[in-house]
Amino acid sequence: MNYEQLDTIADSYIPILAIVLFAFFVFNFKSKCFLNTSVKLLRVFICVLIVYILMFVDGYFSIFSSFGLDYSTHTALSLALVSCLVSFISLTWSKVSFVVSMVLYFLLMLYQQYHSLADIFVTLIVVLPFFYGVLNYRNPKSNTV
Repeated sequence: MNYEQLDTIADSYIPILAIVLFAFFVFNFKSKCFLNTSVKLLRVFICVLIVYILMFVDGYFSIFSSFGLDYSTHTALSLALVSCLVSFISLTWSKVSFVVSMVLYFLLMLYQQYHSLADIFVTLIVVLPFFYGVLNYRNPKSNTV
């Protein structure tokens, strides 16, 4: 495959993840579980919002570039969507396949020279605690997720 074909595959990865996540909500929407579904949808929105807030903060303060790095929005957004899918889906093989697809996406980004290994790794370290907090937050005042 040439550069352009691989670029097309890389460009389609995040929209495909978004479609899969949307399909998850469509197929799992039940009126009796509306609150639970709404909370999950809010968590997705917050994770995506974190990706772009960190992007703007880095752009304003040039934090990553001061270390010779580049904040990888591709890495952060794919991690946000895969983290949401993994936390919402109960099938183990699905969880493994989403994580493997994300690792393959990271390898493709390296091969296409979108980002360096350090860019990807540092971005993962920075955003992962935020996503973990959002996706594992439990309201102490209720028994719901």
